[in-house]
Amino acid sequence: MQPSATALSNLAVTMGSAWGVVQDGALKAIRIEEGIPAEAVTMAVAVDGSMLGMRKEKGAPGQGNAPRPAGFREASSGTISLYDAAGECLRTVCYGRMPEAGKVSLKGDVVAEAEHCLRLRPDLEVVFIADGAPDNWSFCEEAFPGATQVLDCWHALQHLKEALDTAYGEGSPKAWNRFETLRETLKEGKDGIGKVIRALRHLAKKHPRRKPIARVLNFFRKHQHRMRYAEVHTRGMPIGSGAVESSNKVLIKSRMKGAGMRWSENGTGQPILTFRALWKSGRFGAAWRQISRALEPPEFEFRSRQRHNILTMAN
Repeated sequence: MQPSATALSNLAVTMGSAWGVVQDGALKAIRIEEGIPAEAVTMAVAVDGSMLGMRKEKGAPGQGNAPRPAGFREASSGTISLYDAAGECLRTVCYGRMPEAGKVSLKGDVVAEAEHCLRLRPDLEVVFIADGAPDNWSFCEEAFPGATQVLDCWHALQHLKEALDTAYGEGSPKAWNRFETLRETLKEGKDGIGKVIRALRHLAKKHPRRKPIARVLNFFRKHQHRMRYAEVHTRGMPIGSGAVESSNKVLIKSRMKGAGMRWSENGTGQPILTFRALWKSGRFGAAWRQISRALEPPEFEFRSRQRHNILTMAN
């Protein structure tokens, strides 16, 4: 078979529409069937995004909508992961969404999944992991007010490396050695964040004209209550957003960011993200069974067609 691009596009849209019809009931059934592992003690919620090339689209006729220019907008992904007391990940469920204002649909997906877990296991400790984007933390405080907040350790280390490269020279042995020392201090040391802030403050005073150092210092001061990595780690909680980074890579980057790829807001992008998320979450088989049942014709219709075929052959 050599299906055309149009046929494949129509297939994605058709199956995406079919899933939309059964989604709410299907997800409830799948979640109940999965249950919550007895050894789970922590639920980690994480959100992230990745810039996606978009096509230029016309405004909706008669509705006064302005045309949307071509360019890059942020697609988003979210994960809900369960961990045991030793900090081992037991299961991760992921969601992906095309670019939209305020990540409204993604936030709804994440909240619905998390609320289901907490209904079954209200004793789960909740940790929210994200980068420094203000919208992520306002979402956390609104949807998960009692959660332990953790700024993704990898993002924090990237900022730290920038400051040290600015002070000692990018790629220099001194910058690298100092980074290795402060990285271990931040992740494992008692009051690690306090010691790193003092080191950055010293560099900012020593190099007052090197603006990146002051910017990183302000970033660490702002998020210091989210950088208590040693304390969080000893509680068996994750300190990095590896689950959502993996989700971003599988759902968005590896499939939708090829050379020259551009996506429309209401085209095949969302069905692709939806089905890839179901597959990565281990739910594709169960979801496909729900879709298949939704697409089956009613029994009386099948019998009517069968009778018509028999009469046609007889004549």
